[in-house]
Amino acid sequence: MRMGLSATAAALLMVGLWAGLAGAQEKSDTRLTHAQAVKDTIVFVELLELSHPDPYVNMGGKVAFHREVHRLISNLPTEGLMADELGERLGKFLTSLRDGHSFFYGAARGKWMDPSFSLQVDLGIYRDGLFISGTDIPQLKGMRGYKLRGVNGHPIDQIATKYCEKVSCENLYGAYVGCTAIVRSFKLMKDLYPDLDPQGGIIYNLQSPEGIQVDRPIPWEVLREVNRLPREVALQKMNSQRWREKPVRWAGLERSDEMFYFRFFEKQRTAYFRVSTIMGREAYEMADREKIGNSQQMLRDYYQSKNQEMPAHIEQALKGVPSFVEKGEQLLREMQSKGTTRLIVDLRGNRGGYTESVFPFFYQMYRDTYYGHRFPGEYVTRVSQLFLDKNHATLEEMRKELNDPELELGGYHFDEEESLSAVAKRNKAVAEYLDKHYSFAKSLEALDGKPIYTPKKVVVLCDPGTFSAAFQMMAYLKDMGAIVVGVPSSQSPNAFMEKTEFKLPESGLRGSISNSMQIFAPQDPKANIFRPDFEVTYSVFKKYDFDEETALKYALDLLAEENL
Repeated sequence: MRMGLSATAAALLMVGLWAGLAGAQEKSDTRLTHAQAVKDTIVFVELLELSHPDPYVNMGGKVAFHREVHRLISNLPTEGLMADELGERLGKFLTSLRDGHSFFYGAARGKWMDPSFSLQVDLGIYRDGLFISGTDIPQLKGMRGYKLRGVNGHPIDQIATKYCEKVSCENLYGAYVGCTAIVRSFKLMKDLYPDLDPQGGIIYNLQSPEGIQVDRPIPWEVLREVNRLPREVALQKMNSQRWREKPVRWAGLERSDEMFYFRFFEKQRTAYFRVSTIMGREAYEMADREKIGNSQQMLRDYYQSKNQEMPAHIEQALKGVPSFVEKGEQLLREMQSKGTTRLIVDLRGNRGGYTESVFPFFYQMYRDTYYGHRFPGEYVTRVSQLFLDKNHATLEEMRKELNDPELELGGYHFDEEESLSAVAKRNKAVAEYLDKHYSFAKSLEALDGKPIYTPKKVVVLCDPGTFSAAFQMMAYLKDMGAIVVGVPSSQSPNAFMEKTEFKLPESGLRGSISNSMQIFAPQDPKANIFRPDFEVTYSVFKKYDFDEETALKYALDLLAEENL
């Protein structure tokens, strides 16, 4: 999203996929008549065409899109079907959009999230595939670091391709994430390959670090024995056994469950900042102040996820959420006091949130250089009725907010840089923060255009789990001069963005449709992979003994060797 936007307009163009907002949906026992299924399908297609920025481009154009719609409706059974089955059919239709922000909630999506116990093997993702990082399976003992070439003779990339026919993937790395679950589950493998023999077990086709190919049969009986036990007993049994061959976890980095966490590697003269989500206090404040979606429900979901009771007063509830800006300020002030010139920002596994909530941190670190920077690319928003409803706004209010008097329902708003100086942009943003009584507003005002501290070198860590608003934070930091280290993200640089929820009238099925598009690679419209400056390849993982913190150790060594 363009950073020249006012704080208000930026907040209105909410970006991000946050799992806690999905609203878990139980399996439905609703049965639909043929007429009801047809009605919901037609409503769904209409919502998609009216709300999505471009539902046709990845389906071969408008004619091809409607040919698939015709097939979808024609194939609905005349005797009717269950609501969840309709959700599966509509969800499969959505996969052709290759859009990670458009999907159905609940059982329709959960079909590819097997809730039963899986084979006890951890799989890592490197640039070109998967490898075994840890296991409690006797047949795989001594095989940590082996590449998983395939399963039962099916190459991993073939499994990935078949998975993308079932679940929307923006690129190969999203498919690899899906494969880490599929190849451990009899149910999911059976869904992809119906002829899978439940008696024969599964065969892992492997390749050692030295290049030797081996096959290892694993009986499904390992899973059946565990599944027959009461769940609590099974969990206790599995936890007590883990692991015959544990994943390697670097002792040099202590584990932390904090949303925002930092520490210093004194020997390397480097600070480390772990940002596990873009849903800190500021994100909830923006949702509340800008009336985006249901901010009260978002906060309830947050407190429920922490097994805490939510304070009755909204301001107290907001204060109870960790602040990204406050933690960022603590980090930068400590870096200044220590004279630490290098910073590693860890965005691995960060699924996103509200991109706008990181902008105050950029100001703290980059001062007016941030406000004066012209970022490449473009952000486009489709203004549909769903979008207006989400923002609790009328079309007239949206025209005024976006300074776009000719905007019509179903039209597009093209985000443009404001022709203001860096100082004017900063003053305008801070004034709006103050007007909305954001918790961080006064601390930003006090900076008066100066940074808290600007590191000389910034490195960003990413992996396939770096998605949505986290992907955008990474891209913006890179454009400000940061170096990216890791495995590519599962998000495309040219991607559909921003969750806009809907509900179908007959089935009650709920889901999300993207209403915006980011174009970060305008020179290559078909670009779907953002390549880090230093990729963590198989040889890099091998060098660090397939450690889960390989990307961090690699970055620290690159800094120490002055190779960044």
